[in-house]
Parts: sequence; C-alpha cells; structure tokens
Amino acid sequence: MLVDGASPEHELILQGRLEGQAPEIDPVVLLTDCDPSSFGPGDLVRARTLLDESAARFAEAGDERGVAAVLVRRAYLELADDALPAARRTLERARETRHAHGDRRG
Repeated sequence: MLVDGASPEHELILQGRLEGQAPEIDPVVLLTDCDPSSFGPGDLVRARTLLDESAARFAEAGDERGVAAVLVRRAYLELADDALPAARRTLERARETRHAHGDRRG
C-alpha cells in the first residue's frame, strides 16, 4: 500500500492506493485504524511490514540467503525514499551476507 496522505474526509483518516492503482482513475483505500502522524505521503507501509516479517522468519530459520534477499528488497525501498546512503549500506550488507555463504553475486 502506498500512502498518499490525509483524507479530505477527516484529519484522522489517511488515504492511499494499492499497487497498480492509478490515483486519477481508481478509488482510494482509507486507513482508519492507524496513527496518521506515523505515516507520510509516499510511505510504502505494507512492503516494509512484509519485509520485517520475512526477515524475522528467515533469521529464526537460520536462512542467511533469505536474510540477504530481504536486505536487497529493503534497499529498493530505501532507494524509492531517496535514501541513497542507507540503500548503499543495506546492499553492502546483503553482498557480505551472500559472499559469506558462497554466493558470488554482486
């Protein structure tokens, strides 16, 4: 889900879109059970939540390759947020994790 910002219906309601929805064409999704101050326009809420859950499961299972895959995807989100230094650090951690387990991809 991509957060667009506050809903014109009420200040405590956020509105956003699902992946593939166009703001000019499709209806909006209303977020009513959240703290609006926690989210801003452009937040990729569901993606971050899923990545956090995935990282925890891979770590619990001892699957370092899975952890590395999550790191790469997290770096994509950081790039979408224009957080280039954070994305670079995250990609470097993913590369180091992969190399430690015999995966030579860059």
